[in-house]
Amino acid sequence: MLSTVCLSAQSKKKIRESELQAKITWKVDYVEGKEIKSKEKEEKFTTSGEIAEYIEYDVDGSKKSHIKYFYSADDNLVKEISLDRNGAVEQTIEYSYSGKLKTEKRTLNAKGKLISKKIYEYKTHK
Repeated sequence: MLSTVCLSAQSKKKIRESELQAKITWKVDYVEGKEIKSKEKEEKFTTSGEIAEYIEYDVDGSKKSHIKYFYSADDNLVKEISLDRNGAVEQTIEYSYSGKLKTEKRTLNAKGKLISKKIYEYKTHK
């Protein structure tokens, strides 16, 4: 369905250092000499440079996808909420950690019922 968005154009460090709150991407098309400008996507950031919200738009300006991200005090992603065009919850993804290592990913449907789970196991060289 919907997944985490990777912001390859700007690093967290650059976002943090620039104190960016949001980035809006516009698409400009030229049809018969006329400029047609439409909002393509909007990305909002936390003060630590993490993505807080991602909204993608259709050409007509309506929301195509909308994801909100939530982090722990130590900047681990703990929850993603995917919303439909009307703002209703479609899906929630929750993450668990042991220190900085992700140990579990749980996907819940719109009603909060668990529909899938991934468990991450790590082996060390010790």
